[in-house]
Amino acid sequence: MQQRYKIRAHESGERDGVTTEGTIVLHLGGSAAVEADSIDAVEAMVRKQVAAGKMAKGSVYQIVASGGTGERPRTLAVDLFGNFRECFLNPAGGFYSDFRRIHYPAPAPVIAKTAPEMEPLLI
Repeated sequence: MQQRYKIRAHESGERDGVTTEGTIVLHLGGSAAVEADSIDAVEAMVRKQVAAGKMAKGSVYQIVASGGTGERPRTLAVDLFGNFRECFLNPAGGFYSDFRRIHYPAPAPVIAKTAPEMEPLLI
């Protein structure tokens, strides 16, 4: 079933294409509306559009489902080389209250895949 999604573009406040942790970005205004089966399909479309040069590198794209689909918004930072990384846009606060600050989730800790071997009990 097709759902409607909005794609919002954000750019560094300095307009230099930086997408590193802590960079302050501003919503460029407006949004593009697309219809797709899932947020994953919209993300794939954004990736293709950036690779084709139709959407800018050095930007942050936020994909939001319209309506009550229960899908959480997905935010993708695209560096100047075209590499994608999922991120969050937190309020910048203070003087920059209309802006957002890029925050990347911490990498997950490595957890042992198997328990250490136990020696058999001798009775």
